[in-house]
Amino acid sequence: MLLSTRGLLLRNLDETDDFLREFIWETLRDPTGPMQRHSHVYDLFLPWVHEEIRNAPPAPGTEAHGAVLIDRLLMDAAWDLVQKGYLRPGPRAVSSEVRSTDYGKGFALTIVGRDWVKSFVPRHTS
Repeated sequence: MLLSTRGLLLRNLDETDDFLREFIWETLRDPTGPMQRHSHVYDLFLPWVHEEIRNAPPAPGTEAHGAVLIDRLLMDAAWDLVQKGYLRPGPRAVSSEVRSTDYGKGFALTIVGRDWVKSFVPRHTS
């Protein structure tokens, strides 16, 4: 099942934390492709994640959750990962140009977070 399709089935904070870890891992594996371009100056740009999930084809025999629940789970999980020390709000670099509309929507990996993502071992196949 595609990563973005699995995002439609998120039910709780722990699942969403794991999902975001894998999403960031996939983004880092695509340094010049669309994952990086859509992430702008962030390691995690929530509007891009939300768009990917909402545009995903539903898995046969499953019921997707509504956009409001997914949006809330993504925002809460990003904050949870900030509190755990894996992410910090803002762009990757001090010199990055940030749009005013990005406020609160983009996050960068901390040093500890980079190790956390690099140690990810995929369990699912795309």
